[in-house]
Amino acid sequence: MRIGELAARTGVSVRAPHLLTAGLPSRSIEPLMPYVRSREVAPELVERLRAERERIDGRIGDLVRTRDKLDSIIAVVAAAAHEGTSCPRPEGDLVAHHPR
Repeated sequence: MRIGELAARTGVSVRAPHLLTAGLPSRSIEPLMPYVRSREVAPELVERLRAERERIDGRIGDLVRTRDKLDSIIAVVAAAAHEGTSCPRPEGDLVAHHPR
């Protein structure tokens, strides 16, 4: 959903959602729009923002773990290339799993 569509659906100006975007997806911003419209700073708003931050932290953690596994695989492959040998079969922690 685009910012203009979100603004129209929630009855605020197009500028209002930009106060909250900060890289957040529209589906995360939409529930916050009543607070923007009313200019109310309610405990629920703080909790929703904190929950969104925790969700983002979880995704960052998943990405860091995936990157670290990829770094391990790159190191093994680079060493094999440098030595002119074939790549070893993936084992345990060297197999990168896509986080869901």
